[in-house]
Amino acid sequence: MKESIGNTYLVLMALTLISIIAALLVASFIYSKTYKIKNRIINIIEKHNGEIKTLDKNDETIKDIYRELGRMGYKVLYQDETCPDFNTYRDEMTEEGEAFVASDNIFELVHDRKNGNYDFCLYRVKTPNYDDSTSTKPKMYYYHLITYTHYDIPIFEQFIKIPITGDTRTYGIQVGG
Repeated sequence: MKESIGNTYLVLMALTLISIIAALLVASFIYSKTYKIKNRIINIIEKHNGEIKTLDKNDETIKDIYRELGRMGYKVLYQDETCPDFNTYRDEMTEEGEAFVASDNIFELVHDRKNGNYDFCLYRVKTPNYDDSTSTKPKMYYYHLITYTHYDIPIFEQFIKIPITGDTRTYGIQVGG
């Protein structure tokens, strides 16, 4: 009788260990898929040379992004969530020690989770002189992207959202001669 109780604990310990390893593997697959999605969105933006109309679902670049996300099986957003305010988001990232953008840059929301079908945020980050018609400095901008991991665990799903961020290359408009 003593041996059968010992075997039960051993089997329970083995099942627990297998469950933990399986959960870690699933989490790493989801995390890696989110990185792949982030890279695909950035590639599509760069393929269109950074030309995106602000908050327009009919923009050709946004349509291409939606097609790719649908093909890859990225989560369709059902909740009415908005993207974080970029200045607040930037301050939070800077406090965490992450090198971030200059505070005098101008941030413009291009794709909001609330206005789109998919769970990603896209910001256009412009240099301070971008809207100044008298400036002779190059007018530069790039896109900052935030995608989110989704773990479909019924009660915990809303609490487990890890943002994955990325930037496109810099685009510019040369002014003057």
